[in-house]
Amino acid sequence: MLRSRIVCYPCYIDSTTKEFDGRKISKELCVEKPTIKELILAFKDCGFTGKEEADKTHPRDFFRSGRVSIDFYSINEETKKKTLLNPNYKNRKSIYAALAAKIKENRANNRTSEVQQPSKKNKKK
Repeated sequence: MLRSRIVCYPCYIDSTTKEFDGRKISKELCVEKPTIKELILAFKDCGFTGKEEADKTHPRDFFRSGRVSIDFYSINEETKKKTLLNPNYKNRKSIYAALAAKIKENRANNRTSEVQQPSKKNKKK
């Protein structure tokens, strides 16, 4: 199965998370305790396409919910050949580093509260 997306959980770019628990890039590139709101804002600011999934959790970090699914490749149906959607980012780690850098920039500019969480529907009992 060919996959055209990559997934980014907040723990992938969290400097307080150990590699064993899910951190994907070096601590120098990471940010401290990113929230899903900050991750979504950075995702939009970087110009990525994809979707936000607020109800998903990482297996080792299941108390923090939310992830971003990023369109990374375009797949030709006939030849099954992958082409990068954004040639500036060659691999997953470069995207994770870009998201962390954008979160740092947004924190410096106090733009962390601009994204609203998706509303949860009230269920009647």
